[in-house]
Amino acid sequence: MKKAIIIFIEIALLWTVLQTSFVQHLLNDTQSDVSDWLADVTGFFDSRSLAGLRQNIAPFTESLDEPQRAYLEDVTNDLQKLQNFNNLYCKGDDKNPFVYGETLQILCAQIASSEVLRRS
Repeated sequence: MKKAIIIFIEIALLWTVLQTSFVQHLLNDTQSDVSDWLADVTGFFDSRSLAGLRQNIAPFTESLDEPQRAYLEDVTNDLQKLQNFNNLYCKGDDKNPFVYGETLQILCAQIASSEVLRRS
């Protein structure tokens, strides 16, 4: 019975301490730091995957004009832009003014064979 009372008092004391503004602030900061760290780790792996995709498509884009290469560089620098490109031009019927024909087919095949969009 004495142990139960001591445990109850310890739990009540812990609950009281955890309700203080200092501890709440500390826990919020810790959560924010961990969230930022996880976002950085995810961004690092996404960047590596996108860089690998850029290397894979480089031989096919050498013959393109500078605006076309700049467009593809922009698309393959951001995972969200790549997903939009894939949905609109590879899976959808939308027409792309920069990349079309055989180049678009090769690019879509490279995107499909890469691991970039499978992880997201």
